[in-house]
Amino acid sequence: MDLYLAEYDYQVADFTAPGEVNKGQWVALGPSAMHYLSRRGISYRIPEDFISREEIEEACVAQFEVLTRICRELDNILLKDDPFLKAWGIKPFFSHLWQLGQLLDLLLSRTLILKKICEHYPGATVHTHQGDPQNWSLFGLGFSFEENLWGRLLNLPGWEVTVLTRPERRNKKKPQEELKPTKNGFLPIRLKPFLSSLLRATPWGLSLGQSIHKGWWRNIWNILKPGKFGKRCGVIVGNGLYEWAGILPELMARGHPVYFLYTVDLKKGTCGSEVLGKSRPETLNSLWDKFRQALPHLPIDFTSIIKDRFEFIVEKVPVLAQGLVRNLEGFYSGKKIKALLISAVPDFSSYVMKQYCRKKNVRVLSWQHGAEWYDKRMSQRNDLTHLVGCDLMLVYGDAVKNGYKSSPLPEAEKCQLVSVGMPSLKPLRDISPVNPEGKIRILWPYGGYYKNSWYCGFSPPQSDRVYYQEQMIILQNIMELISKNKKISVTVKLYNSSAYNPPWVEELTNHEMVRIILNRPNFTELLPQHDLVIIDSPTTTLLQAVATKLPVFALMSVIRWPQEAITLLEKRAYCAERAEDLMKGLKQFIEKGTYPGEVTNDEFLKQYGTHDGNGHQVALSLMEKILHDQPSL
Repeated sequence: MDLYLAEYDYQVADFTAPGEVNKGQWVALGPSAMHYLSRRGISYRIPEDFISREEIEEACVAQFEVLTRICRELDNILLKDDPFLKAWGIKPFFSHLWQLGQLLDLLLSRTLILKKICEHYPGATVHTHQGDPQNWSLFGLGFSFEENLWGRLLNLPGWEVTVLTRPERRNKKKPQEELKPTKNGFLPIRLKPFLSSLLRATPWGLSLGQSIHKGWWRNIWNILKPGKFGKRCGVIVGNGLYEWAGILPELMARGHPVYFLYTVDLKKGTCGSEVLGKSRPETLNSLWDKFRQALPHLPIDFTSIIKDRFEFIVEKVPVLAQGLVRNLEGFYSGKKIKALLISAVPDFSSYVMKQYCRKKNVRVLSWQHGAEWYDKRMSQRNDLTHLVGCDLMLVYGDAVKNGYKSSPLPEAEKCQLVSVGMPSLKPLRDISPVNPEGKIRILWPYGGYYKNSWYCGFSPPQSDRVYYQEQMIILQNIMELISKNKKISVTVKLYNSSAYNPPWVEELTNHEMVRIILNRPNFTELLPQHDLVIIDSPTTTLLQAVATKLPVFALMSVIRWPQEAITLLEKRAYCAERAEDLMKGLKQFIEKGTYPGEVTNDEFLKQYGTHDGNGHQVALSLMEKILHDQPSL
């Protein structure tokens, strides 16, 4: 029989073009293909029909445990022969553990899926698409969203089916381009990159530019004032501001200079023509063999797909590390720095930044960014991204703090954990439903599809396909409510950094009771304009929604929280495991006013979001102790 595998709509369109014979079984590998097939009345199956998320999780967890061990062994070999890496404590493989874990999770999960599908259809002829390898993307080593990994995997030897591949004929226009805002602000579009590059040309420029942009005029004086005025100790903010933004103005007001450093600037000129640290071919080959042999038995050997990443770590990362340290020396020179303020960072440049600061006796502080919880392991493996190279970790609540304590890293990294909360939630506490003229304005944020950035970050792992199925149930019910009650409207807030919008969005763009938001206003800016919130991907938007006094309807199955968290959340929000049940609860609320939670209950929020509500002052107090060399925190 013929078996058609498609991830995107254009792949289905290629197989179903006039003149094509496509009588066979369809398996939709992604939401785009699912939507296209559904709209054309073509039946299909999805990978979850053949293998459970729990089975994939078990395999990925076992693989990651082995990966962690082998990364440490490979680092020991590299550091033994490289005095520079050893002196700075820079571990090429362990610093890429999160990224390697993401790559291997993705490849293993898709290999297992394809294996199960092929076993279910023995002797089938598999039709799929294959494209060329794309440039690396996510955090440095990641796969681009444009890369067709399904086709690359099926092109490897070892499959017991006939595989017929077609070249990719990807749509040139991405769906999100239809909805992009056209305004470019008050500066000519060509002038913006020029001014940005000018400001980034010196270690001082970015800090001054950021201060001007934010209106932090005092910080300009703090940075530029002559030494005779007694320049105070300052801090570096690495990459994004996140929760740190709330305390920076007060540090500036007290005379502390705040410098800004982004890894995109830190990497400039780091490789060039240098060949320092390049390994001998026999060393590279022996390390590669050790790496491959250490991995668990693979259903299909996919390691060749990441061999170029492995070679980069062995040959280029030691060179890159030297360049990064050299640039950090230039940035650090002449400044009295006491702390590096940072957030979750899985990229290598940020890792080196943290290691450098620790060697210079600069305290490294990380502040939780986004919802986190512990369920078998820290969600999204954030203990790796936060705790490695960190002295002090600020978290949103005691449940998060206890989760981090379950990781071996706080002790290994000598990292202190402090519950301070998420101060940016405080302005949301007074938001209540208004229901102007009896209207019911629904806010529905889109959590984003993971696509080629998928990994085993949750338990069970997230599935784009399951997420799409639940979205369609929610959408159908909302549209039914709107058709019956003209006072009901919905705002769909898209995920800003998603490479693709949901496939169903374009069908709603002309509906008078549906509003589609891509970038601005952001989710928190939209909250005061609405009367209730639907959360189908409960991450940071869940914390922000329950911080208000708006009714919240939360789907807890696509991304699952631990049961103790759900028990607390049910005191505040309507929670459901299935989209059908979620919509039943929504309809009962709209029709009868029935809502099982109490909008003022904050038990869940205290454990995972606000702590005691005094996070701003606690964080500021901690910073002052560090800046004034007080030993006890």
